[in-house]
Amino acid sequence: MTLRELDKEPRSQISGLKSQVAEKDALVQSPTDDIQKAQSEVVELRRALNLRERELEEYRSKLQEHEQYFQAQRRTWQCELTEKQLLLQSRNAEIGQSKSDIASLRKRVRELEAVSKQALAPLPTNVASKENSPKIFGSRRWRTRGRKRRWKA
Repeated sequence: MTLRELDKEPRSQISGLKSQVAEKDALVQSPTDDIQKAQSEVVELRRALNLRERELEEYRSKLQEHEQYFQAQRRTWQCELTEKQLLLQSRNAEIGQSKSDIASLRKRVRELEAVSKQALAPLPTNVASKENSPKIFGSRRWRTRGRKRRWKA
């Protein structure tokens, strides 16, 4: 065997080993790439999760603010409703009192009308005839023509 032949054999072994190393390296590199891809996906997912958590916190704080505002508004409306109910009750009481006053005044008017009729009933006939005659005030008299009354000179 010549030196060249001897030199070819280790070179072929070296090139075979290099190709095996390249294959193994590719196999090792492939999982490494997958691991790096997975790690980068995990990093992106964590960022997205953090972003969502911040958005959720902002939403919760706004929700709490709105809830406090609406509770305050509801309390205000309840106070207004209570005040208006009290006003309505007092007005109803006033209306009831006014109706009672009106009824008593009507009763009093009827009583006064009855008394007035009783007072006018026993009038003598000559007084009744004077009512039909023209009334005299000084030198003037009332003259009735239809429904209008006018002064006569």
